[in-house]
Amino acid sequence: MSLDLCLHGPGAAALEPLALDLLRRLGGAEPVRRVDVPAAEGERGRVLNTATVVLTLVGGVNDLLSLEDRFHLTEAVTRFLAEVHASGTPATLRYRLDPPLDLSRATADEVMDRLSR
Repeated sequence: MSLDLCLHGPGAAALEPLALDLLRRLGGAEPVRRVDVPAAEGERGRVLNTATVVLTLVGGVNDLLSLEDRFHLTEAVTRFLAEVHASGTPATLRYRLDPPLDLSRATADEVMDRLSR
């Protein structure tokens, strides 16, 4: 089981430190990072700026969080979502077999609900 947080496009680099911090809080482990670059080319042979940064937390979310930990985690999710919304950077959350959650429209409650299943 793993949790993937995907940041798409040119704003991904700016959001990555916040995303890494959030995933560390969620799982108590260091996320695995990879970059997916599409093979498609744009006009005049330029590679399109659509790289996706995928941060994976192997093992998923720590189920043994205290109420205080969950409160602080909710605050971290809220801060991260505020940055995602302000930047306009497309971002998705994939956890378990649930469909991806569009973080550019999600609320902290929706994210926390998804993570608690």
